[in-house]
Amino acid sequence: MKKYPVRKRAFTLVELLITIGIIIIIAGVAVPQVAGYINRSKSARAKMDLSTISTAIKCFYTDWGRYPSSLNDLLGIDTTDDAVNTSESYTIAGLPGGIDYLGVRIPVDIFNQATSENEYKYHLFVDHQNYIIWSIGPNKAAEISDTSATLADDTITIVYSDEFDDVYDSNCIVSIELDE
Repeated sequence: MKKYPVRKRAFTLVELLITIGIIIIIAGVAVPQVAGYINRSKSARAKMDLSTISTAIKCFYTDWGRYPSSLNDLLGIDTTDDAVNTSESYTIAGLPGGIDYLGVRIPVDIFNQATSENEYKYHLFVDHQNYIIWSIGPNKAAEISDTSATLADDTITIVYSDEFDDVYDSNCIVSIELDE
């Protein structure tokens, strides 16, 4: 009787190509979904940070009777001429100034990867009673600016030209309009 050599079991080239093709299709579907989840989680973090900053701003208002002129005023270390929260000043209730409303530092905008100027943006309007704070959002282009946000009748109107994705918080009504 003739003996045949024992063949090793292995995948054929067709089987390997089909498997690699299926893996590529699954990856092509999964990667955009994961990117969407990452942006949604970053937006949630930005909303949480903005809520924390907004609470600190309201506490500042309660203590000093006015809103801060910049986010640095919340740290109690601002040395600008119009800073009220300094160690030499006293609150409305007579407490010593230099109060740190945020803890160690101002939170950094999670969407802004710049090495400087990467904090959340803050704008106090001319009436000194209304403010808006915002993040640049997933597209990393700030649609809100000091000039695009206007105040009238206790409503901040933001006019933008493209898809609006900035995350914001304010102490008044915000209306978002598309520039046509």
